[in-house]
Amino acid sequence: MRTSVSVVVPTRGGVHDEHSDTPLILRLIESIDRTTMREVGLALEYIVVCDEGFPAYVRDAVYELTERRVRMVDHRAGADGFNFSAAVNAGVMEATGDFLIIINDDVELIAPGWVPELVGLAGRADVGAVGVKLLFADASIQHLGMTVQPAQGGLPYHHNYRGRRDTTGYGGRLACTRAVWAVTGAFMAIERRKFLEVGGMCTALPLNYNDVDLCLKLRALGYATLITPFVEAVHLESASRNPGVQPWETVRFKARWGSEAGHDPFPSPRISWIDLDDRAPEGPVPASPAGY
Repeated sequence: MRTSVSVVVPTRGGVHDEHSDTPLILRLIESIDRTTMREVGLALEYIVVCDEGFPAYVRDAVYELTERRVRMVDHRAGADGFNFSAAVNAGVMEATGDFLIIINDDVELIAPGWVPELVGLAGRADVGAVGVKLLFADASIQHLGMTVQPAQGGLPYHHNYRGRRDTTGYGGRLACTRAVWAVTGAFMAIERRKFLEVGGMCTALPLNYNDVDLCLKLRALGYATLITPFVEAVHLESASRNPGVQPWETVRFKARWGSEAGHDPFPSPRISWIDLDDRAPEGPVPASPAGY
């Protein structure tokens, strides 16, 4: 049975920093090809959503690298600037796969086997979005699902942020696939029909909270959000945009969801915050899992 997957990547075609001349989108595609090359029955296409200023030489390189298994979607920023939600929605409208991998261009896959894992979970009738374990270049955890942080006004917070890669958490729960409040749009899998069923990503939340909003919309229709620690990737967080949340984004998110915006129904608060104390040790930077 063929598994059809569309990898949707909004990108400007830029590089990470002045020390690297390889565009992020090319590094991402190379890592995907490297970790899926032996997948039998996988029909994979790339949907590259090009922001304004996308270099022509990078466009040519993408066509060559993907052997033209790509749709290049030109998406210009509006008067209010770049809108991640609108870019993703535009890419999904061009996708033909049964499953979507929505992913940032500053992510790199580490090991094979991630497609069957994500498709197997996202294909369940009761599951919406599926997230993965994202690591910083020093191998500490950037993302392992999102919860609500009472200490900062009940806003979204990454589980075990900057924790050790090998941590298992209270009762081993961080080493298991489990239901979570939300997962990041930096790397998530979802069936295309479910994405469309909830109307895609909210364009009124252009940069932040759009991923949480999507997960909450899915949950309102009975779809669980899952995180799997069995898929890992390196994430150069915010390498392709300026980080930070504007006050109006928080106001708009809370207005959309009311009490749901500050309530994680899954772990008890005590267990959640025990895990957050499991920080990566101070001292020399440990070796990265991908050798970066």
